Amino acid sequence: MFHDLFSFGNSTFVVGQASCCRASIKQGSDNQIERSTSEICKSSTLVVLNSEDSSPVAQEKGRGSDKSPETNQKSSVSSTSDSESESSQDTSELSNSPLPDNEFMKAFTNDLLSRGYPLPKMLEGGMELRKNFEEEFAGDIWNRLTKKVALDTSLSVVSLASFRGETRFFACTGVLIGRHKSITRILTSASLVRFANKNEIDGSLKIRVLLPNKKHATGKLQHHNLHYNIAVVSIRNFHCRRIAKLHIEKPVYPLNDNQVVAIGRTFDTGKLMATSGVLTDNSSNLVSEEHGICTCKITKAGIGGPLIDFCGNFIGMNFYDAKRTPYLPRHIILEQLKDFDRKGSAAAKINEDGDPNRFSVPGPYWWYPSLAPRFIYERRRKH
Repeated sequence: MFHDLFSFGNSTFVVGQASCCRASIKQGSDNQIERSTSEICKSSTLVVLNSEDSSPVAQEKGRGSDKSPETNQKSSVSSTSDSESESSQDTSELSNSPLPDNEFMKAFTNDLLSRGYPLPKMLEGGMELRKNFEEEFAGDIWNRLTKKVALDTSLSVVSLASFRGETRFFACTGVLIGRHKSITRILTSASLVRFANKNEIDGSLKIRVLLPNKKHATGKLQHHNLHYNIAVVSIRNFHCRRIAKLHIEKPVYPLNDNQVVAIGRTFDTGKLMATSGVLTDNSSNLVSEEHGICTCKITKAGIGGPLIDFCGNFIGMNFYDAKRTPYLPRHIILEQLKDFDRKGSAAAKINEDGDPNRFSVPGPYWWYPSLAPRFIYERRRKH
């Protein structure tokens, strides 16, 4: 029997081996601050081929799924995707033969569909689901944060996900910005609730929030501005112990050569992530001059998360780009929050019909080693 591996996020699956495959997130305690909320068992998503499938999975190029979304890998990657040609594989010529029909494959398929992910067109050792919401930051520098900054961040940063029925639509990070009576407010990206191809809010989406105390809460869209692609989500009956250092009137200038930290939290595991970079003036490719840019490299899970300095001061809110991280500066966010407070729900209509300053978010896609240029695959194997 053959034994091949493929993965998405932090999960690795064994193809052709009838045994339980676990994918876990280590519960670290960097600076004595716990970053992970749970250990995940992916045994239900183990893929086992039927015994009559005698050919190696790596040769199963003719296998596909008629349930797979119409969008292929080439079209699901945005124009700002990685420069490596491996990110633009074209699977349009693959046949649509059915994938193996067994209980494990059904569980795996249901798991992918519930997360809003496409089904693979074939099974192959080393295949990966890229641009997913479980992907963690590379070069995590959480242990470089001081104990105070790590504690404040862990208590003020949350993760959010929107759902259409039982299917997840989007997931991102948010930050607690205040509490009044029983209502706590969260600042995040409007990508959480907007149509993927329209300049409109999808009112059918339901919002779930993963809190710092490891519990989930139901979120309600309170305000949004599609011009700046920001949103405020409210939750009830949660006592926030920390909020972002957002309402400081004096300007904040990062020390140590403009060094900053982008923060993210994954929705499934609740793991906090941090990656560092510097503020830069390189804004030639930005949609708007109002946005800043830094060299931090985040994943989709970090969208809507805070950009801070090493003292924990709030610099801005992160958006996504494959090569750098655009962010909306703090002073613009403060202006919008004040506008929300003055105009109430009417503020949600501001600039909704205009051309939004939004950054595209690439869709998830399957990457196959057999379709990658040889030199790229060999380089990946060495690492």
